Amino acid sequence: QISIIQEENGLFPFPAVHLCTYGNLFANTPHADRFVQSHFSERYGGNATSLSQLLSQIPDKQLDEDLTLLKLGVFARNLTDAAKQSLGASLAETLIRCEFNGAPCDPADFAWFYDFDYGNCYTFNARRDEGHVQALKVLRRPGRKYGLNIELFLGPAVDKSHFGYLQQRLSGVRLMVTNQTVQPSASWDGVDLRPGTCT
Repeated sequence: QISIIQEENGLFPFPAVHLCTYGNLFANTPHADRFVQSHFSERYGGNATSLSQLLSQIPDKQLDEDLTLLKLGVFARNLTDAAKQSLGASLAETLIRCEFNGAPCDPADFAWFYDFDYGNCYTFNARRDEGHVQALKVLRRPGRKYGLNIELFLGPAVDKSHFGYLQQRLSGVRLMVTNQTVQPSASWDGVDLRPGTCT
């Protein structure tokens, strides 16, 4: 006769999970549209109404350069955190479903941070959020069902007449998993997840 004994070892510490979405920066917000229109008007002349026509005529390689200049402009203008957040989609617009430990979670469970290449990024189980120390989350049981399960909306398809087209050539999510003492760098750390997949 064989007996199987499953021992419960208490609580399991859970890491910090950082998410950055491609196509989030300078896309689909009024503030972002004004920011982008201002850049293209200054660089190429013309007015905001000709932006879509102008974008359709600029080669992708040159648009890559424009994207870098726009990112540098965010820092050169010393924008506030609120202004930076308004340049991309919020987590409330992106997060379709979230579960942790088998229970629902929501955008309030994530801390915002800004990344040069990705714009708005979010951390689940961050130690600090806006300067406040947060209680770290733990797993009650190991296994896929009890970890973090999320589903994200990565935005509608756009054509080249919208600046978001440049970003969506590389659509997906940058995922990083660290402990809570690490400041993530999405450009150097993490893995890319493709849309339409389960990882």
